Amino acid sequence: MMTHRFEKYVSFALCVMGVVVLFFAGCDKRSDEAAVPSSSPESYMNDKAFRSKLDSMRKEREGLAQVRVKLIKELKAKVDAVRVKNPKADDAALKALLAKDAEYVSLEKRVADLGTAIEENRLQATKIVGRRIAPARSGKDSASPLRSGKDSGRAAPIADAIAPLAKEISK
Repeated sequence: MMTHRFEKYVSFALCVMGVVVLFFAGCDKRSDEAAVPSSSPESYMNDKAFRSKLDSMRKEREGLAQVRVKLIKELKAKVDAVRVKNPKADDAALKALLAKDAEYVSLEKRVADLGTAIEENRLQATKIVGRRIAPARSGKDSASPLRSGKDSGRAAPIADAIAPLAKEISK
């Protein structure tokens, strides 16, 4: 014969087990095809060629940036050397002295060229991703019933949605 207290524990344990079973019954893993539709932005990240292209572009930018950092350190060393030689010179005088140094000018030009190359690489990668995402973005606007026509990026004004109801009520 079970005691009343024991019956409470058993019924509580059965309820908890039931909740756990129901929870895990609804947590089926979807197949990869169902989980990521081909037009979704996540699907292009499954494309190894696309990822490797972006990765190679990123590595190229990192390499250019490392070279640029070294050149900037050289530029700073040149500026410090000129300051040591001319301790009383102001900034304008330092710039004039550095402008006469052919090596400093060439280093400055290389740093600027590397900055341009890094930015062009980044823009190219952004365009590649944008072209890949564009089909997925174009299909989203037509999905919502509140979006229509030229204002497809915004929800329809509430007055437009209520107007037919107001006419019907006023009759």
